[in-house]
Amino acid sequence: MMNGTTITAEELKERMETDINTFVVDLQDMAQYKKCHIRYSINAPIGLLPEYAKKWDKANEVIIYSDGPLAKEINAKAVSILKDLGFKNIVVYTGNLEEWLRFEFPCEGDGCWVE
Repeated sequence: MMNGTTITAEELKERMETDINTFVVDLQDMAQYKKCHIRYSINAPIGLLPEYAKKWDKANEVIIYSDGPLAKEINAKAVSILKDLGFKNIVVYTGNLEEWLRFEFPCEGDGCWVE
């Protein structure tokens, strides 16, 4: 299981609106990220996460999310990787992009829509 704090869509949106230092990491591959991602999130595909995360401040909160059928597994792996790298404040958005879009929260990409 994960061992990271979790956050809901509403909580994440509020945090992003009230704290300009909110650091949101999208774990999808680059093609999926380009298709649709939470506005202002950065892309760090799970396979490249250790390399990317080495450049981040370990003292800051890191909010992660993924999408798709393997999202839970990817999020759990990301928590493990970040903990191994010394990050202490890891938060997981456990929803998905479809939920985010249904709330009509800000996103970016050429494929952001709900069917």
